[in-house]
Parts: sequence; structure tokens; C-alpha cells
Amino acid sequence: ALNVEAVNGDLFNSDLLEGITPDIIVSNPPYIRTEDIQTLDITVQKEPHTALDGGKDGYEYYRFLADYWFAKRLNGDSAMVLECGEDQGDSIASMLSVFTDNVTVYNDFNDLQRIVFAKK
Repeated sequence: ALNVEAVNGDLFNSDLLEGITPDIIVSNPPYIRTEDIQTLDITVQKEPHTALDGGKDGYEYYRFLADYWFAKRLNGDSAMVLECGEDQGDSIASMLSVFTDNVTVYNDFNDLQRIVFAKK
């Protein structure tokens, strides 16, 4: 049997998540560049901007996930699985490669980069 505990919190607020050292992080963080949001289909623009806006370059959340959560908070034998924009997989893999040699980018059914997997 697996011992699973879902945790909900602000990943940028370490006080809220103090003491949490996860075995796995699975995330679909906001990854759209701020300036690109206005060019999205109108139905997508109706989504909360906090769910879309990945910062100026689209990598704000990924940098924090790599530098703080992967490098400092994940348990020793753990993994991170991240959804990403179709042109972001290699860059995110490079961010995580600073901390591990075990990084893989997976393509979706349309052969577009969509998932980055990293294991400690």
C-alpha cells in the first residue's frame, strides 16, 4: 500500500510548507510568457491569469521548482514531473541537470515536448 498525502499550498511561501520533504512533485505550473497571454485564444484568456502567467520568460515557476524544491526539499530518492510548453522542455531539463544526471523530456502524441521528468 502507498502512503500518499496531497499537499496544497503556495510553492513560493516556504513558511506554509515548512517541514514538507516530498518524495514526488507533479506540477503543471503556469508557463506562458506574460506578453503572450493577450495573444491566446479568447477561451484560454478567460482562465485565471495566475494559472497562465509564467512570468516574463515563462520560466519563473520552473526556476523555483528546480532551485528550491528539487535541489533543497525533495527527499534523496525522489522525482519531479512537470508539464511544460512545447518549446520549453530542453530549457527546463537544463535547469534540472544542474542537480541530477537523470532528466528526460517526453513528447506528447503530437511529438511535442510536454513533460520533463527528473529523478534525484
